[in-house]
Amino acid sequence: MIYDNIIEKRIVDDGLHSLVLEIGADEYHRTYDEYSNSIANSIVNKHLKNRGDDGRVSNVRIEGKNENNIVKIYADVHYLGNDHTDYGIH
Repeated sequence: MIYDNIIEKRIVDDGLHSLVLEIGADEYHRTYDEYSNSIANSIVNKHLKNRGDDGRVSNVRIEGKNENNIVKIYADVHYLGNDHTDYGIH
């Protein structure tokens, strides 16, 4: 998967970042055959590492291809009281 092809959107509320990653379904299926929260967690962590972002991820969930042929991954990203993240699965 080419991580530069991911669109990232965020909403910040009282220090909590709610993240949405949008990936073209064709791009997603070049690497993955199924949808799972475990795969979504890996994608979010790799995306953040690629950006040099040391946020801590939680509440990751994936929404399969929609009518616009987009796969969406939702996650919360925490920064407050956070040590440098090792980008492992949390």
